Amino acid sequence: MIGELIDRWSGRHADEFTRMAADFRERCRRWPLALPANARGPRVGVVITPWMRTAVAFFSLECARELARQGARPVLLWDEANVFFNTADRGEVKILRDLLNLPDGPGPVLDVAATPPDPRVETSFVDQLVYENAVREARGEAGAPALLARAGDRALAMREHAARVHALLLRERFDWLFVPGGVWASSGIWTEMAARQHLPITTYDSGAGSLFVCHGGAAAHFPDVAEAFRALRHLDREPMIADAQAALETRMAGRDVFKLQPHAAGHAEPPCDLLVPLNYRSDTAALHRQRAFRSVTHWLTQLLHWVMDRPGISVAIRQHPCERIPAYRGTDQWREILAPHQERLGARMRFVAAEDPVNTYDLLAGCRAVLPWTSRAGVEAAMLGKPVVLGTWCYYMGLGFTADAASPAEYFSALELALENKSGQSAEARRDAALIYYIIERRLSLTTSFTPQPVDYSAWAGRAPARLWSEPAQRVLREALLSRRPVALLQDGTL
Repeated sequence: MIGELIDRWSGRHADEFTRMAADFRERCRRWPLALPANARGPRVGVVITPWMRTAVAFFSLECARELARQGARPVLLWDEANVFFNTADRGEVKILRDLLNLPDGPGPVLDVAATPPDPRVETSFVDQLVYENAVREARGEAGAPALLARAGDRALAMREHAARVHALLLRERFDWLFVPGGVWASSGIWTEMAARQHLPITTYDSGAGSLFVCHGGAAAHFPDVAEAFRALRHLDREPMIADAQAALETRMAGRDVFKLQPHAAGHAEPPCDLLVPLNYRSDTAALHRQRAFRSVTHWLTQLLHWVMDRPGISVAIRQHPCERIPAYRGTDQWREILAPHQERLGARMRFVAAEDPVNTYDLLAGCRAVLPWTSRAGVEAAMLGKPVVLGTWCYYMGLGFTADAASPAEYFSALELALENKSGQSAEARRDAALIYYIIERRLSLTTSFTPQPVDYSAWAGRAPARLWSEPAQRVLREALLSRRPVALLQDGTL
């Protein structure tokens, strides 16, 4: 999503940023804003921040310009604070600052750095946010402590910035915020401070040709899935459930767009009691979701100690299959990390590496319960009738087909009950899981070239605004922003 593709792009094509900025400047010159008179729409804070010489700032600016055309009152919040290596390139900062000074802007510009920090704000959340940013930068948990040791006091910079953001939001009283990402660097601060003040927030994330826009938190965490689920649950679910089942069968066969499974499901694998499908740890979908355990390593360690005390229990740990692709390989050496547990558990523990010729769904078929971090495999497991235990703040928790734990004690109590469950998921729970799967597979993303991905930017930067925003995906995007309703409820005119 934003993190992975942009990481690889920014290092190889940094010189493209100047060209992209020139293209956006030309865009503003060719199509000046025609604003409605006496606009009385919502006052929207739009965060503009450097993002590794990519098109993220230009995407936010274009959305702000369209909001202004529709009668909203955007305020551009210029945030150049270098809280986690995000604005280390001063050339990028200067180019964006100059762009914001163009006379034909969608609204006033506020420099966040000019706001005095509020010393009273509580900022203990920063420690976890710094750690998660280090995990992302190191592409795994094992390298995070060394990176932080080399990086100086990142927490101090984040705390000061959080106090500035808090003071600014208290002073300005926006109706809602528009923020890129939602976790990395300063975007995690905006998300947290908005939540503290009960300020509505919309964030976005993307892949090439695919845009995620969600209300209520970081887009990669799908924060408004539950709202869409509750609304769609009252409609005729049968076509949606059938669509979800077809999507799952395609993925099980390895014929989905990602094609991560080495072969179609249907091969017998040794059965296990517990299946642990690992997330790709550096991806934003797994960031800052800790609840019962402070890290993935802590979770696995506690789980394997629990298994050790129960001689009849076996566990299979499946590394995310995307890590067999060199560009997505993390730095956590799971075989080495798990080796001490392997010595003690022997055949009762199986580690399945990303490159092993094993279909994850064959492992799922032979297990008794599934223990995801935030993996989509948890939804798939429930669809297939398996009990699911969660110890994270996950987008599908609390919807009736998971056991949700807030502490290690609650987690292992729920795990005991899951293993005692001989009947698996109820028919209704399986249907609910299928509806969630339908939402995330079919309705959550917008298929469009209008994204902040550098590979998409040239496709829309020269397109007239009237044409760009008349396209189906952008019409849904605009309606989602103006109405504050989930994209999943606006696609195909469902509701």
